Amino acid sequence: EAFTSSVDKATTLYHSGAWQRRSGCWLGFEVALHKQGIVSSVDFFPPTSDVERQRVRQTVFEVRNLTNPSDWQVVASLEDAVVTGYTISPGWNSFPVDPPVAGQAFRVRILPDACESTGSLMRGARFQGVLLDFRNSTNCPIELRRVSHPLASMTGVQVPVHAVLEHTMDRTPIVNLVTPNRGTARGETLVEVVGTNLDPLTTGGAALSGAAAAASVSVEFNGYPCEVQSVNQTAIACLTGERAAITPPSTRVWVLGRGLALINGSTEDTTFKYIDRWSNIYSWANSEPPIDGDSVVVPEGQAILLDQHSPRLFFVLVSGLLEFDRRDLMFNATYIWIAGGHFMVGTEQAPFMHQATITLYGDRWYTLELPFVGSKMIAITNLGGLHGGCHSEALRHSGEGAAPCYVRSVGKLDLHGRPSISWTRLVETVPPGATKIRLEEAVDWPLGVRILVTQSHRWHKEEIRHVKGLHECGLVVELDEPLVHEHLGEWYHHPDIANPVDLRAAVGLLQRNVKIQGDESSLRPGNSYMFGAHMAAMFGGEMRVENTEFTRTGQSANFGRYSSHWHNLSPGRTVDVVDKAYLRNNTYHDTFQRAVVVHGTDHCVVRDNVAHRTLGHSYFTEAGDEHYPLFEHNLVVSPQPHHILLEDDKTPAGFWMPGFTGWHKSNMAVNCARGWRLQTLPGVGAAQPRLEFFNNSAHACGFGWHLKPPHAPPQLNTFMSFTAFRCDTGMFYYGTGNIRHEDHRFVECGTGHFMNHLSNGLHTPPFYTNLVLIGNLDGSQPWARSGLGIRAPKDNEYFWVSGMTTINYWRTPVLYGCFDTMCTMRFEGTRWINSTRYTRSDPGLCGIYWDLDGTMTGYPNGFVAIHTAYNEIPGLCAVQEEHVGGIVCGSANGTTRLRRLHVDYQEPWQLDGKDMVVTSEWGTSNIPFTFLKLYGWAVPAVAGTRLTLRPDDKNDFQRIRMMYAQRPYVQEEFGWSHPDYINGTTVHPTNETLLLDWPFEQWRNHFDASSGERVNREPTTNDPWGTMAMRLSNETCALYNLTDDSAARCGSYVNETGWDLKKELETQPENPEPDGELTLALTMHTPDFAGVPWSMRQTLEARECPVGGCPTPAPPSTVFGERRFWSDASRWPGGMLPTTMDNVQIPSGDWVILDIETPMLHWLEIEGHLEFSREHNTSLHAHALKVWGSVDMGTRQSPIPAGKRAELVLHGVEDSHTVIMVEGLFMGNKVVAVLGNFTAAGTPIAPNAWEKLASTAEAGGTSVVVRGDVSGWPVGHKIGISATEYPSPPDRTETEVRTIAAAPVYDAVAGATTIQLDAPLDNRHFAGDVAGETGGHRISSRLAAGVALL
Repeated sequence: EAFTSSVDKATTLYHSGAWQRRSGCWLGFEVALHKQGIVSSVDFFPPTSDVERQRVRQTVFEVRNLTNPSDWQVVASLEDAVVTGYTISPGWNSFPVDPPVAGQAFRVRILPDACESTGSLMRGARFQGVLLDFRNSTNCPIELRRVSHPLASMTGVQVPVHAVLEHTMDRTPIVNLVTPNRGTARGETLVEVVGTNLDPLTTGGAALSGAAAAASVSVEFNGYPCEVQSVNQTAIACLTGERAAITPPSTRVWVLGRGLALINGSTEDTTFKYIDRWSNIYSWANSEPPIDGDSVVVPEGQAILLDQHSPRLFFVLVSGLLEFDRRDLMFNATYIWIAGGHFMVGTEQAPFMHQATITLYGDRWYTLELPFVGSKMIAITNLGGLHGGCHSEALRHSGEGAAPCYVRSVGKLDLHGRPSISWTRLVETVPPGATKIRLEEAVDWPLGVRILVTQSHRWHKEEIRHVKGLHECGLVVELDEPLVHEHLGEWYHHPDIANPVDLRAAVGLLQRNVKIQGDESSLRPGNSYMFGAHMAAMFGGEMRVENTEFTRTGQSANFGRYSSHWHNLSPGRTVDVVDKAYLRNNTYHDTFQRAVVVHGTDHCVVRDNVAHRTLGHSYFTEAGDEHYPLFEHNLVVSPQPHHILLEDDKTPAGFWMPGFTGWHKSNMAVNCARGWRLQTLPGVGAAQPRLEFFNNSAHACGFGWHLKPPHAPPQLNTFMSFTAFRCDTGMFYYGTGNIRHEDHRFVECGTGHFMNHLSNGLHTPPFYTNLVLIGNLDGSQPWARSGLGIRAPKDNEYFWVSGMTTINYWRTPVLYGCFDTMCTMRFEGTRWINSTRYTRSDPGLCGIYWDLDGTMTGYPNGFVAIHTAYNEIPGLCAVQEEHVGGIVCGSANGTTRLRRLHVDYQEPWQLDGKDMVVTSEWGTSNIPFTFLKLYGWAVPAVAGTRLTLRPDDKNDFQRIRMMYAQRPYVQEEFGWSHPDYINGTTVHPTNETLLLDWPFEQWRNHFDASSGERVNREPTTNDPWGTMAMRLSNETCALYNLTDDSAARCGSYVNETGWDLKKELETQPENPEPDGELTLALTMHTPDFAGVPWSMRQTLEARECPVGGCPTPAPPSTVFGERRFWSDASRWPGGMLPTTMDNVQIPSGDWVILDIETPMLHWLEIEGHLEFSREHNTSLHAHALKVWGSVDMGTRQSPIPAGKRAELVLHGVEDSHTVIMVEGLFMGNKVVAVLGNFTAAGTPIAPNAWEKLASTAEAGGTSVVVRGDVSGWPVGHKIGISATEYPSPPDRTETEVRTIAAAPVYDAVAGATTIQLDAPLDNRHFAGDVAGETGGHRISSRLAAGVALL
């Protein structure tokens, strides 16, 4: 067997030559020829590594006979093992052999491929069964080869003697009972050994009697002689002697003429213990038994039998043996420390059948905590090795002979109460008012004990009742009071699902005959409030506890002090745990801190326990370094919030885990905030590779399963057979990956599966296989009790479900996800029973559903995306009522692909938040901008189509980026299948293309791209990825009178429009500037996808200038000629003033003074200097100014004088010609473009440009009072008055603009100015003091509307 010694022992498996290549390698054994083993089952412990376990998947177990030689017969195979992950389950795997097979040789054979490995192939194997001697069981011949006798030779040489003897059971002494089986270590206990054939015989076979008979028999108990007093055929009476040290229990009886006796019976019945009674005063030092407040030490070598209630002791130290006698007992203490000793209440073979109550006393403040172990506790430790020595991780998995930490003696706690089923399930639904319940298993629960019946509805409570009677051999339990609620006792069967769903409520036992509890003061407010007893094995020690009740246990808010606890036994003392320690069949209720905690300890067994109303998480694996803790068939009900421990103890879990470690099998969580909670701890917790999760269920929980923060195990895990019934959420993952969920069932849950993030890749196995979603158990009701069946990841790719059956969801949509990024979700093998709404696609942003095999859309490789008019492709895409808000695209040959086109990296910023208008020949839709993960647009696009995309904004893009789908989706073959379940769909890459037209209205010379080629023709789907060309509008180009070369470029596909064309168009400014479009081909051609970037991204950057840059003038001259006035026609070219729509240039070195109002020019390009006159009212009208030199529209030193007006008025419309000076400015038109120097300064009208109201201006008023002196504000000028109220309706503003109607009047005393308005106010504008309190402090503030001179 594995782990029965301190470490595994390396063994080389037998193999030789050709035999190995033909058959494999093996490890085996055989029994004697006259014996035979009847094998009923085989157990196998595979390697711990996933890779090594997978390597031995074909291991077989074989049996053969030797007396009648036969071929090896295969009795079991690892191919039949439970598969978890991609390989068999770690730990012991059991294979029944039915019918049993007889054999004499037994072997484990590993097939050849694995034999070539130098790694581990197995850690242990067991052939379970019965060993028989198939000859006459009462007689067997013995061939005597040699006899040695002292007188035969002085040297003791053996003399050959040929003889045949006969061994017969008829003459063999047999011991069946030792009574009494306990007596004082001082001796003088008369013991009777009961059996058969106990009378001695002479050499001739005659019976001896009397003293001769007594002298001819010897008896030893535990290695100590017992003086024989009398003997007959059926009994031996003997008197014990004094015992020295405590030795292991054993019984040895030798009878003259018969030999050694066969011990036939349990250890408890056939052994004798040297133990002193507590009630005997001579058991105590100075013959003084302990009284209240005393401390008791049971030293090494001392054994005490508790045969009366103990006083209320202070400190109990057990380094010897302290055992409870078989009677009702109470034991009371503040500290119980089992330090290398043995504390025993019953044994596995002989459980304690009376009442035993252990009560711990103490309070939070005055009871001192002992180092390591605390107070008010039962602590199990070893003598030696306490918190030190060789506790290194190197020993944890060592198989090369490393020894455990040395200790002087091992502490042991044995609590074994009356065996009884701890919990079972109903087999019939119990209606409200019922007083009898029918159970799955027959129970023998005592009358009057408390039991609980778990709830079957989220907002019901479990019901506590007492057993009034048992009927039908314990299958029916009668209750003391009727039940209030319905409790289900049924499996849900449906012909379309392979396995029925277990929805049965549980019934658990809350009282046991062995009890550990804190004192009653821990129930009341005060120093002891919620400060209960705690029990722990710390750094070593064997803890075996079963059929025991824990209540008022755990010390609230005191870390490390739990109801029961293994603390840091591994790696140094794993030997104290493996195949030895367990907590099983216990009841924990009304505890103050948890039920079971496993901390730093490997191979713990927690099985068949009931936890009810524990404070905080119930079953807790603490640190993350634990290996193989087993939680099997445990029940947890209604754990209570704990507000002063861990943060998430406020929403407690039934089972809490720090990483993917351990085995959780056949457990049930009911009415928990979270049935299972996995919160990965950094370091060792995050590195744990595997959690075995099998056949668990959560009923009426908030979350059946909850994982947060995000974490994915380093190896693929497979969770098997999980049921969430009437939970708010069946399974919640904040983020994960590398997990496959097989045979999960979400029944009437608010949401079945809820996930935020997924880290899987394309080829990771499906997240769910064989998933069952049930919206309503009652198929006659045409509505669902459930919400969404699956809320898939909101933003990550590669979510995949292979095999899903949806039942009774009716018109409730089942699938939803990818609503942050429009990612793609894959589905296959879906079945829809009484479910008519498959998917939900919300307007704006929602995921793409990929139907791999057509079971969701009717098309292999069918797709569902949000409904857009541009995707209403006849014969390819259509609306189906099964897909709410979506459109279905697909074809019979499965070649259709619908992908997400992600558009982002946009410039200018004004495009942020604007819709993307997408147009095809079939329609137009607006795709909203998303500010979340994408920060751009997610456009569902059908491959093979042509789309026009333009942000809904007057600005053209200057930079834009597109990402087509995900590279693996497009370029890689994928698929998955499972031989026991589904033959999955294999998807092969196919050619995918998308032609995109990007319109522009402002001038573009060309576009640069991250990949691809610019061409002088229209791109097609046959072109490589990134091929692009641009063209200007034919309609607009036709308005121009162009040269032949320009005419050929205007309106045709070109790789660039060219600067010459731009300049020629500018000579005809009366015509609108031609708009245009860029056409881009995103093409992916199988099989090599040549030219397609790995990222599947394409970035475009608009360029206004030629590749070499725009022509620019020389730097402006600092030397100017004679200044001239604009109005002087003689100084202009041709002797004429510029006229309407002229392009005017002021060359370098030219100084012009504007002294008139100009006509509406087209462009004014200033390379010299333009000055606005200070003596005249001036007005400059133009479509745009390009300033290379300088413009003086007033300076600080020489502002435009008061009374003179200088105006610059820009004209133009959206399609006016684009102003271009240098690359990258993107100025558009109707602009003053300054690459030189521009100043503008007027003379101030008044010292203050704005002030606040001095008093509230009411609606209807025709004046306002403003703080300060603003009497200089001119009559006829406009003022603005700001809003101080929320507008109604909200799309308007209460800011108002009025004109000053009369000269403002300043009141020096009030320090305010009154301004008369040209019209009454429409709204109230507040001014005044506002006071209030916050945080106990009084505050005040002056609030007032602003009034500004406009």
